[in-house]
Amino acid sequence: MADPNPQWTQKQGIAYETTCEAMMHYIGMVVSEIYAEEATETPRAGIVAALNQRILDVKDERDALRVTDAEKVAETRDKYAALLKTAMPTCRLEALMLVGAQHMATDGEARREVAKRLS
Repeated sequence: MADPNPQWTQKQGIAYETTCEAMMHYIGMVVSEIYAEEATETPRAGIVAALNQRILDVKDERDALRVTDAEKVAETRDKYAALLKTAMPTCRLEALMLVGAQHMATDGEARREVAKRLS
């Protein structure tokens, strides 16, 4: 039986969930950047650290988001939609598949080949 006094509306719940989903897609894109950087011959620790911090910042932002704060949810959704829209042309299915392969690669030669194909 449905709760007669829900804490939020269905519309708010859907907006919140789609916003969180956009944030997770963005995190996935940042992870692919980390893998690509780590696959280079000389990975730059500062770049990897900054990208990891970006992931933590997004997670903190997601944790602070409240389903009942429609204005903040909409603002956050618009922010990540814009980031995804900007980055999507550079994210090809092949690149995402190579990230998985690169993650599993154990030797430096394979990792460099994946990094080359991602760039």
